[in-house]
Amino acid sequence: QDEAILLVFGDNAVRSMHMQNVYFPLLMVWMDSRHIITNIVLAEPSETLLYSSLYPSQFCLECHPSLSSMFHVGDIIKFFQP
Repeated sequence: QDEAILLVFGDNAVRSMHMQNVYFPLLMVWMDSRHIITNIVLAEPSETLLYSSLYPSQFCLECHPSLSSMFHVGDIIKFFQP
């Protein structure tokens, strides 16, 4: 519950993710190139559904849904890129 994965994409674009072969829900926190949260999605396991960023995004933080109260659209998440 206290671990996450940060997905980094090459540019800012509207993106979609699937949950195929994932057997537990994930919170997807989408951010633009300035690290501003643009959308937050609770993604449930599904073989067919796609979960969209809705707005151009360059990053997606995938974490446990219990952390949802920590994030709000418009927040800036600070992290360093190598």
